[in-house]
Amino acid sequence: MVCLMLTAMVPGLTPEPCSFTARKEGMCEVASKGQLTILYTSLVLMAIGAGGLRPCSYAFGADQFKQETEHDLKQLQSFFNWYYVGVMFALLMSSTLLAYLQLEVSWTWGFGVPTALMALSIIVFLSGSPLYTYVAPSGSPIIELTQVAVAAFHKRNVPLPSDPSKLHLADVSCLVHTPQFT
Repeated sequence: MVCLMLTAMVPGLTPEPCSFTARKEGMCEVASKGQLTILYTSLVLMAIGAGGLRPCSYAFGADQFKQETEHDLKQLQSFFNWYYVGVMFALLMSSTLLAYLQLEVSWTWGFGVPTALMALSIIVFLSGSPLYTYVAPSGSPIIELTQVAVAAFHKRNVPLPSDPSKLHLADVSCLVHTPQFT
């Protein structure tokens, strides 16, 4: 995010601004290879960071709850509800407030605010690290995924129980069962 913010902040990292008329006539300066390299590098780094962070944050959050009692399960469900609310709020803010900042104030502010918020979130996350529950990974996810695929293949002809609640270990009375996708 810092690299992307720098492309908006440092004048030499972007081509000169171009008017609509000049753009229409093809008279605009194109980005140099160096400018494009920095831009693409920042986008690749952001994609790698998002790809490594998002899937792990759900699992790491779930690891913070013991999941032994009904109260623990309700806390876990509340966590996921608040997590989803937070993600949706962030999407709302990025679609409105940050878009407004980029269009009406400057691209530097539009990229600077999320960069500062990300830095703040890293500081908050690291300051709480002594309190976190760390669950060491066990086994290989590839082996577990293969086991699920093999078990599903072997049990493809097993008849379904007449009572759909027998399909779940937890109380999921809120689920509406249908004959679709059996």
